[in-house]
Amino acid sequence: MIEVQAENYLCFAALIEMILKNQKSDVLNISQFSIANELGVTVPKGYKRLVANQNYSDSEYEYGIKIDDEKLKYMLSSYGVKEVKNLPINYMDEFSFFETIKKLLNDNYWVICGFSYGMLYDDPELYDCGHVNLILNTIGDSKVVVYDPGPKNPGQKIIEEDNLYVAMRKHAGALTLIKFK
Repeated sequence: MIEVQAENYLCFAALIEMILKNQKSDVLNISQFSIANELGVTVPKGYKRLVANQNYSDSEYEYGIKIDDEKLKYMLSSYGVKEVKNLPINYMDEFSFFETIKKLLNDNYWVICGFSYGMLYDDPELYDCGHVNLILNTIGDSKVVVYDPGPKNPGQKIIEEDNLYVAMRKHAGALTLIKFK
């Protein structure tokens, strides 16, 4: 699997780049920067310029890319994406969460989960910091294998689904689902 390490605040764009490069061999020229420029990114005031389509904020909660299903679907349609949708965590209960993930993976969706970085990785200073991982697989009855794009500590990780669920609830997270034709 081709893995992509994210630049600060571009974790979602890095996962979209990774998905495209793993799904389509002819898109090797796409980058997290071109994706972020198309979708727009919010960074702290005074942060270096990453892309032209960049906004600034004082709120850590707002940093990164805000996912707009229609804009994302439009951008990805030229790459053979059939479906893009968000499944907010408040529409899932903790008892069906793991089974929902397993079903989505079995139905050939790429599943990106948004969550509180600080809550999942036990860093109270970053509770308001949003992050995303790509769900790769499930193990047994309660573990999820994810790819974390970083930039801090990128790579595959095994996470308890209960911990992921709680971290998603903390940051009003969602599952972003992408399916190709």
